[in-house]
Amino acid sequence: MVWGRDGDSPKDFGYFRVDIATGDAIKIVTLGTNTMAVSQYSPDGAQFFYLSPSRGIVGRHLATGSESVIIAADAQSAPARFAVSPDGRSIAFIRIFVDRASALDVQAFGGRRVRLARARHPDRLDLQAWTPDGQYLLYSRGAGTSPYTLWWIPVGGGEPLDMRFSTGPTVNVVSVSPDGGHIAYVDRFNDTELWITPLPSSPSRK
Repeated sequence: MVWGRDGDSPKDFGYFRVDIATGDAIKIVTLGTNTMAVSQYSPDGAQFFYLSPSRGIVGRHLATGSESVIIAADAQSAPARFAVSPDGRSIAFIRIFVDRASALDVQAFGGRRVRLARARHPDRLDLQAWTPDGQYLLYSRGAGTSPYTLWWIPVGGGEPLDMRFSTGPTVNVVSVSPDGGHIAYVDRFNDTELWITPLPSSPSRK
């Protein structure tokens, strides 16, 4: 899946599904530029989830083209960065409120929602990744131009753990290796550089 456009207008931006064998591209949805390019396939590849600025987090069944709103935006808040769990049963997401507070929630598909963390402006939360075992979430916390640090939190709820690790003065996306042993991230402090480093242990793995 690729974010791009097939015309001259910024309104043409959207998601295209590209066949890696032929290079053929099929437009899946048009969103324009007033949105974060945040998206993910379901683990089985049957659904495509994307962030809509007006609707919230939307799931699209690729075989039928039917869509449903998974996490809705409303007058008081809107979802932002999200990630589907490794087993495809839950979705974690950041919710941004009109007073610029932010919260980290996790919700089972068709089930209850749990609030794991919350921050008041100028502090900010941003979701990073699930651990491969689906037991923990990694998120960033910081304020303004101060360094953002990584935190662990159990998906079932509990006390967060400051990993005492910074990815720089901005929120940079972190990826976790399939074995859960390393993280990769882009450092934009001086020059844009890709870093890979061992992932500190979670409380349960010490």
